[in-house]
Amino acid sequence: MNGPGSQSSIVLFSWFALMLVLIYLHRRNAFLSRKTFLTTLFVGTFLLFFILFYLEKDSENDFSAGRVAIFPFRYQTADSSVFTPFSLAIPDLTGQIFNAANSRKYFAIPLEWLIIPSQTDSSGYVANSRRQASRLKAANYLTGNFRKSGSRLRYEILHFSRSDEHPKNKLKFSVAKDSLKFAGRAIARFIRQQLDLPEIQDDRVPDFSPEYYEAQLNLMRGDTVSAKQNLGSLAPNSAEYLKIWGRISLTPEKRQQLSPESRKIRTEKLTQAVLNFTKKDSSDIDITILTATCMLWQGNYNQAENFLKKAHRLESRRAEIYQLFSRLHFSRYKELGFENEIELLEHALQLNPANLDLVRELASTYLMQKKTEKATELLEEYIRHYPNNFMLLNALGQTYIKRGHSLKIFEIYNKILKIDPENSEAFYNLGIYYFHSGDFAAAKGFFAKALINKEQINSFLYLAHMAEKENFPDEAIYYLQQRIKFRHSPDDEFAEEARRRLFNLNIAAGKIDSSGQIIQRDD
Repeated sequence: MNGPGSQSSIVLFSWFALMLVLIYLHRRNAFLSRKTFLTTLFVGTFLLFFILFYLEKDSENDFSAGRVAIFPFRYQTADSSVFTPFSLAIPDLTGQIFNAANSRKYFAIPLEWLIIPSQTDSSGYVANSRRQASRLKAANYLTGNFRKSGSRLRYEILHFSRSDEHPKNKLKFSVAKDSLKFAGRAIARFIRQQLDLPEIQDDRVPDFSPEYYEAQLNLMRGDTVSAKQNLGSLAPNSAEYLKIWGRISLTPEKRQQLSPESRKIRTEKLTQAVLNFTKKDSSDIDITILTATCMLWQGNYNQAENFLKKAHRLESRRAEIYQLFSRLHFSRYKELGFENEIELLEHALQLNPANLDLVRELASTYLMQKKTEKATELLEEYIRHYPNNFMLLNALGQTYIKRGHSLKIFEIYNKILKIDPENSEAFYNLGIYYFHSGDFAAAKGFFAKALINKEQINSFLYLAHMAEKENFPDEAIYYLQQRIKFRHSPDDEFAEEARRRLFNLNIAAGKIDSSGQIIQRDD
């Protein structure tokens, strides 16, 4: 598979070559007149833009027409409608079974980890799903519900197309309570019938236990403690055990917070476990992607490249593959048709527009490459759909800080603090803004709030810097000592920065000499 930019690159190269030929012929006046040259140049340029526009829209339409979104199924009781581990299990298994046929056009995306809507009534949930499907550009989507009937579960599945307000068709069936895979097969068969696709005989999808999906549900709710407890119910070093372990250990937040050496230490056991698993079974796409992630955390980029290319061969439409490739040097992925990390991340988001971590990473990459307007536009679009998502709100706040939009900075972080009045990251970012604005009094107040639970310990560095600027060396020394005290690993680069600054301050204060020896003073 080539990247979406490869066809456009070929067209541009061909146009450029044609223009060189025309210029050469034009200079030979006997062959090509000025009028003919200008007319040909104008028509050629017009056709170039038309073809590029068509290729872009055609690529987008191909993804949209083939995307089948599967939303979590609601469990109905006598007086309520809730989400259970089975709500996640059936869409996930359905997606695996449907995608096992490796259709070149259609691809199912189970959206079990999306923010669960607040509506519990049927009409509200369906309306929300329709809005989400429209935003995801999914041409087809499924919603549904199930309820207990004796020892069986009764399902009702609704198939919608993006343009319809009412379902195109319904599927009703019942299965034994523990027959998850049977239910997944029935729904996958239903999707294939709706899309006029042939039946498949061998789906080769493993069974997963309800405990696995209970852990997934807990992680989706942000309850890591309960998810860790769920690990005890799973077979050690099984595929489901490793996937939950990986989701708990390899969070984007930890990747940002930890130094390279700390990441390596933290993932050593998990890395060995997934490597042992892949030696026995190399067909699991999720474990292959997890192994590539571990290799990135370990700093083993050759192995990371190998596992990502293997994952690409197994299933090239998984957004995570391109997201992880973006963290490697371009020489490792250029054969896929991509020139840089932004192309990779944009393509990944096109494959799965519901991946909010991917949205955050693409926005962060835009910022690093000084494309702040694109970062802002992307985040503002997603926040319209996810107005209370902390990760997106924090990321948008960073773009406003970069662009110096004072009022919008207040608006974003005040919104975060209204949702979570003790959000230390919001206090920390407001402190940084006021620090760079030169309002040290306001900055100190926000940094003090950020340190209430000792969560944003780098606040000590800013407080020390302000104390130095205001000529309070003893106060600066105290803050630097506090940052060193909270060193979280031997290679904590910010603690090392505090140590260097503390050394220089003590020399300047005459407390130590350049070798670090304490200077004795006669009273």
